[in-house]
Amino acid sequence: MKHTEISYEALVDDFVRGWSYCRFVPESRLDKLGPMKHVIFGSPVCNRTNEFFVTHSDLAEGLQMLHSSKLHEPHRLTIFEQGEGFDLDAFTEQYGYTFKYKEYLMTFDLTSMNEPKSDLVCLIREPSEVLLVNDSFQKEIVDPERIQDKQLFTYYVEKNRPVTHGRFSLIGDIACLDHVITLEAYRGKGLAKALCKTMLMDAKDFGAGTSVLAASLTGYPLYVSLGYREVANMYVFEK
Repeated sequence: MKHTEISYEALVDDFVRGWSYCRFVPESRLDKLGPMKHVIFGSPVCNRTNEFFVTHSDLAEGLQMLHSSKLHEPHRLTIFEQGEGFDLDAFTEQYGYTFKYKEYLMTFDLTSMNEPKSDLVCLIREPSEVLLVNDSFQKEIVDPERIQDKQLFTYYVEKNRPVTHGRFSLIGDIACLDHVITLEAYRGKGLAKALCKTMLMDAKDFGAGTSVLAASLTGYPLYVSLGYREVANMYVFEK
């Protein structure tokens, strides 16, 4: 199925399923709270255990149900908005949220993609590679327990050491790219683009027809250059 045939609501669902699968820790699950998608991590992730996603059109109903649920734990809320008009100041003042950042929901039809794969890009298969990547980035950027997961594919770019990292989940025929990051000293050299092209070609080989992702303002030009199109604004809040 081409991404142009997928509805906006379905793309939001695909993104949340794919993104949450990339971020899952033991005992995590994806649930619903009315019109909201609810990620329950099961253990604290960045000091929160819950994350909610809702479209702007369903925001009022979703917030009413969230308030009625008496959820008091710290949580994050992402609102998808397609240019209907969103007043950040009014929202934060009325509901007590702190605005964190803005991203962009983007999608890409993979059916016609045909790019060479880079020899610098490596798919992580061994625990020794996990150690190399985590040591290079000086944090646990790769979970050693998930390198055999048949729906999660984690990569790095080798330039004498791992310098760029990325991953994608594959849920059905939807590939969700996540956590594409390059060490500061190696940015601006086309490594992230080479990584993404290889990941997308692998995703296509594995059966993906569409890719979705959340692009930061910094990453937006890269994904446009790859062929992604913007679907919606994403406003991320914490409480």
